[in-house]
Amino acid sequence: MAGSIDKTMQVLGSTANPRSLDVLIAALDIEHTDIQKSAVDSLIKRRSSRGHLEVIRRLPRLHSTARESLESQVDRISDSLRQALLHGDAELRAHGLELVRATENFDQIPALLELLKDNRAEITDLAAETMRDLTDRLHEHSHNGKGSRQPGRYLRNAAQISHNVLTGFDRALSDYAELSHQRDVVEAVLILGEADNFAVKKALAQSGSECRRTAGDVLMTGKHPGVMQLVLDYMSKNYPPPKIFEAISGRDDPEFIAHLLQWYPKRLTPQQQRNFQQIESIAWIDEAAPSFETLSPALQPALVAFVCASGLPSEVKLRVQEWVVRHGTQEGRLAAANILGTMDEAVVQEIVTSGLDSEDEEIQAWATGQLRS
Repeated sequence: MAGSIDKTMQVLGSTANPRSLDVLIAALDIEHTDIQKSAVDSLIKRRSSRGHLEVIRRLPRLHSTARESLESQVDRISDSLRQALLHGDAELRAHGLELVRATENFDQIPALLELLKDNRAEITDLAAETMRDLTDRLHEHSHNGKGSRQPGRYLRNAAQISHNVLTGFDRALSDYAELSHQRDVVEAVLILGEADNFAVKKALAQSGSECRRTAGDVLMTGKHPGVMQLVLDYMSKNYPPPKIFEAISGRDDPEFIAHLLQWYPKRLTPQQQRNFQQIESIAWIDEAAPSFETLSPALQPALVAFVCASGLPSEVKLRVQEWVVRHGTQEGRLAAANILGTMDEAVVQEIVTSGLDSEDEEIQAWATGQLRS
């Protein structure tokens, strides 16, 4: 039965008879898996915009095998999908956006950006949601190869796709005033782009004042890993934008603090050293009485290294190190132990004695080592 259905659909898909298109479209509504799948394949093969649009319109009603076949061939209906997004009715547009998300169709991001120029919130909201979803997945593909939500789907040319996508965002920034969801667009650029990228440079320095203000606000508040990493990547560059130093000095949200310390290199490059020395204040460090009870113990060595490399006053650095020596883990205490020689001997004895009495065996071992030395 399946063989005869396929042959029939293949004939309908290849014949020049205009009525065959109507027959294939009608077959999409038949509750039979093989017929529906064959109709989808034949309509895609015919390269008829009308046929493609009718397949998209019926997306939620397709059997799983028919839908899988459509998704695997989505590149062949790219023009029709773009037409559905930009010129279709509400149903076509909604189903088109669903298909874009399901297939990770990054080629349609320029169409989504065009939709953001529409003055109807019900359209722009869905387009922005889809754009954010694709941005997240492309970032994950680019950094750990796990952007896809479907097993076995990998993006081999993620770098080239990111370049193409950022080219589209770069053009959109030129029409910044016409866009809705402006912050989402700017944030997508800062998530996907590297410090030297043309679109990132436009958002931060070469665009209008409103766009630059939004980009600065994203750097100060954005919690996406791509945004936070961009801030840190700039510390390897000559003359980072002032907003980068402001973000490192002024951000006190737990997400950024953890990201900073998890990233912090064991050995800084000369350029990183020069840049970190310009950080003369850090919002989340209480200069009078620093406390890091909420900080993950594993991050204490990086905390000590970061503070030492910064341009904080010497007395603040010493107070941070002293807190770690008093309250930290073995690794943290070892990282900060170089200050023991600068502290009052009675204070050092009190800290070491307290360590000997600790219930933590690693801290006891640290204190024993300090006692011997």
